[in-house]
Amino acid sequence: MKTRRRCMLVLLALAALPFSASVALAQDDEEPVERPLRIYVEIDAWGAQPVGLEYEPATQDTGGTAGPEILRYEHEPNVEAYYEAGLVLAEGVGELRASWFGQTENRTLGQEQPGSFGFGQILSHPLFAGFANDGLADGFDSSATTKFSEFRFDFARTAFRSDVISGKWFVGVRRVTHGRDLSATYYALSPALPAILPPQPDLEPLAEDATVSSDYRGRGIEGGMEFHLPIVPKHFEFEAGFALGVLRGKMDSAYSSTNWAYVYDPDADVEGDEIVLGPSYDILGDPDVAAATDQESFTTRLRTESRSTTSPVIDMFIGVRGRVWKELELLLGFRSAYYGDVGVDLRPKSTTATPVGTNFQDVTDVDRSVEYQGGYFGAAFTF
Repeated sequence: MKTRRRCMLVLLALAALPFSASVALAQDDEEPVERPLRIYVEIDAWGAQPVGLEYEPATQDTGGTAGPEILRYEHEPNVEAYYEAGLVLAEGVGELRASWFGQTENRTLGQEQPGSFGFGQILSHPLFAGFANDGLADGFDSSATTKFSEFRFDFARTAFRSDVISGKWFVGVRRVTHGRDLSATYYALSPALPAILPPQPDLEPLAEDATVSSDYRGRGIEGGMEFHLPIVPKHFEFEAGFALGVLRGKMDSAYSSTNWAYVYDPDADVEGDEIVLGPSYDILGDPDVAAATDQESFTTRLRTESRSTTSPVIDMFIGVRGRVWKELELLLGFRSAYYGDVGVDLRPKSTTATPVGTNFQDVTDVDRSVEYQGGYFGAAFTF
């Protein structure tokens, strides 16, 4: 419901933009000055830092009264190029412009405390998770990958102009792709197993894996305003702007978890007599039991495709630009862009093991939003 209300507000704001801009233009007493077509190109380095991804691969028992601490990824600015090019038509007609930005972030997180099973396997499905089937590990490794790209195409026109400030309105289309992937591997580095003679390497605990991912692709409309405040006319100015948009897109999501358990088969010739062993595994000290025991995997998988979603977009920038040589300008400022519900974490809520597999009783999906924010520095040239 919150997302729908946001989208309705954005649509109302977009609908009001052309009207307000037309009123402002009508109030402008200056006659436009004709000028030939011009092309401009802007390239800046944007240190965009993603906020709100909520990658959480594990918990850690710190011994405090507040309970386990959730271990989260810390994200840093990732500098990538932001491109914009435009065609300025005759004065009073407007301009066409296009921009593109893309970023891929790869990060890792892991810890080890051999023998101290204090890491919660929160990405794993609970069924037989952990060496003692209690969802705990004494070490883990994880990796998180985030991919983002955006293309915008807009038409802009002067809304008002004075000696103090000028403004432009713009409307256009926007296409966004956003992918997120979190994978974790959990270990039993120093398991409390009884002495097994003769040694059986096959009974060394195997690592357990889990992955959650989603891929979003959407397109929609946008509109906004830009403002320019000359500090030193034709040489140095302050600029700011905002855009509101609504995207309609499709989402693919997937979840996978593989856990291992010790399974004792007292009679290989009899089907269905297997027994899943539980801690403390003292029974494995019996050579005959150990010889008839193996590790079996229990895998849980979920997948959804082309789920429809509506995403609000809000972005803004504030900065300065100065002319350094003829038509060459330098840019410096801060840019922020928010994208609502462009990711999802898909999880099985409750399952039961059956002789033929896993029975899913419920599924949960948590929508994820992201905001990219950071400073930028670049240059613009007009031909």
